[in-house]
Amino acid sequence: MKRLDPRVKENLSDIKDIIRVEEERFFDSRKRATKIIENVIEKNIVFGNKKLTELYESHGITPELIENIAKKKNITISIPTDFYTKISEKHMGEKEERKIEIDVKNIPKTKSLYYEDPYRKEFSAKVLKISGNHVILDQTCFYPRGGGQEPDFGSINGSRVYDIEKIGGVIVHFAESLKFKEGDMVKGIIDWNRRKQLMQHHTATHILNAAARKVLGNHVWQHSAFKDIDRSRLDITHYKIPDEKQVKEIEYLANNTVKMGKKSKIQFLPRNEAEERFGFRIYQGGAMPERELRIVELPNFDVEACGGTHVNNTKNIGEIMIIRVERVQDGIIRLIFTAGEATKKE
Repeated sequence: MKRLDPRVKENLSDIKDIIRVEEERFFDSRKRATKIIENVIEKNIVFGNKKLTELYESHGITPELIENIAKKKNITISIPTDFYTKISEKHMGEKEERKIEIDVKNIPKTKSLYYEDPYRKEFSAKVLKISGNHVILDQTCFYPRGGGQEPDFGSINGSRVYDIEKIGGVIVHFAESLKFKEGDMVKGIIDWNRRKQLMQHHTATHILNAAARKVLGNHVWQHSAFKDIDRSRLDITHYKIPDEKQVKEIEYLANNTVKMGKKSKIQFLPRNEAEERFGFRIYQGGAMPERELRIVELPNFDVEACGGTHVNNTKNIGEIMIIRVERVQDGIIRLIFTAGEATKKE
């Protein structure tokens, strides 16, 4: 696919075209879905969890639509009350864990300063433990690898920090040529250009996921995501590769959201309260076993439970560009994209 130009003219004609296309797509999708459901009914196939999930993920057919069509044929179908809960649990994203040779027993939980202020570049901390090139501090601004986001780099007392991992609540820094010892007070410095790019890509991931759902249909979920500094990717559930016009619509909607300057509203909420207020779609970014969830909300556009670092305003993301779209497996579509400085380098 050729490089797409996100600078779509914002005029009334564009808006009318988008609305017309969406209406046509809706009726075409409904007609196609109805035929599929009627075919299943004629074959007397049971609408169990497996079949419902297959229809939802492969064709974007919701249980409610199946129930309505079956009702018109005087057929009663019982939809499991936990259907969407099961779907959310299934699409919790990919997790990758690395084994770290360091004993963290009796080490207190690391204070995560990057949650207090993701724009903070320097900090002071006490060295709690050193094992080879592994360093544990009492607090840190370094974000560890997690949630599909690559870690921060930087330095501790001049020693280069080249990786960050988390074991339970303890954050482990990988550093070389250590110039400090256990018990020392040290100064940490974040590689700000890297942190900024990762924040731009992470918030852009949320925006693209929501934009894809609005353009392609409510069945779209984030399957997994990977945020790096050069390019990032977002895998979504959808039954076919979007055509070029749909991709342009997703890109246009994403960049329009950036231009609107939506402020990121971040808060910690008890799990039950978060689920009641926002539903199970908050789990787009992956499983979060904590009793208290960190909720990242772009008002009237997207809300997710997320532990990553984000820009405080969508205007700080810069231009989002979808570089490539590809099918990675049945029902999974990958969007390769850039944002901010990474887009300027393309």
